[in-house]
Amino acid sequence: FDYINAEVIEQRLRVERGRFVLPDGKSYRLLVLPELDTMRPELLQKLRDLIAAGGAVLGPPPARSPSLQNYPACDEQVRKLAAEIWSNCDGQKVKDVRFGQGRVFRGLDLPAVLAELQTPPDVAGVPPEKLLWTHRSSPAAEIYFLSSQSEHPASICPVFRVAGQAPELWYADSGRTVPVAAFEATEGAVRVPIEL
Repeated sequence: FDYINAEVIEQRLRVERGRFVLPDGKSYRLLVLPELDTMRPELLQKLRDLIAAGGAVLGPPPARSPSLQNYPACDEQVRKLAAEIWSNCDGQKVKDVRFGQGRVFRGLDLPAVLAELQTPPDVAGVPPEKLLWTHRSSPAAEIYFLSSQSEHPASICPVFRVAGQAPELWYADSGRTVPVAAFEATEGAVRVPIEL
């Protein structure tokens, strides 16, 4: 995951084939909103457009604007937009609604939403306290940057959501690349033993 601010959402984010996409190529299947009851009307309008275009959002609807700009009309605009987007999604009985080509989730945990969106973990098999990672795609490869969170050597065997490609290790400190001799291709993924 990445954190994203309102300015980036409003000015740089778009939706392509059900994914939120940034100009640098990063893409995300789901936007998770913070547990807040405030949002500026301009940001909520942009979220409305992104969801209608096919984006998926998890989180509560805002009830008011955090700004006094155009007060009290701004609060009414937020309530009106939220009622339109979240419709009858109360997070209790109704936890998922369609809006345009997209979806809005409320009252579900992240794994349940990702399962509903048929989005398995991008990297599995390693607890986050042992390994941080980021992923980007290029026309030729899927690139994962792994970062051990321990000062001690570790043997891990992560599963990457990549199919049809043979893994190789790239060493950031030297630029050296090494084909991985032993790996296991599974349905839609590859398991790679790695020594850190």
